[in-house]
Amino acid sequence: MSIFTDWLIATEAEAASVAMIDSTQERSYKDWPHLALQGIGLMEFEHLAAIVRGDGDNARAMVGELLHQATEEGPFVAAVDPAFIDGLAALADTSLSNVATSWQQSDYLREWPLPELTRTLGHIVAFARRSRQAEKAVLQLMTM
Repeated sequence: MSIFTDWLIATEAEAASVAMIDSTQERSYKDWPHLALQGIGLMEFEHLAAIVRGDGDNARAMVGELLHQATEEGPFVAAVDPAFIDGLAALADTSLSNVATSWQQSDYLREWPLPELTRTLGHIVAFARRSRQAEKAVLQLMTM
């Protein structure tokens, strides 16, 4: 079973509406700034969060409280830890290659080509900066 992850810039109060994206035509990804993150899930993000925090392999949750869960199968919407978003937004563009190289050492990302992972990290960092400029949370939508 595949899990799909999307980040959206929204308020926590919009979590239930965000969860409706895949299940109704009332909401769509066009309603919020979003970033599709195929192939990157919780484990990969926890490893990245440890790198950004400087904790090395000390992975811990980078998502906060579960804000909405429609059923046992999802979709699930949670807030991404604001400290993680702040850390991503603060990364210098010149450090992305080094951070991506460290991130690739994760068991989950060894197969990713480094140039592709570096590009993806650049998109994630740009999205984090955009959320900070908008002064809104990043919500993580997970669907199966």
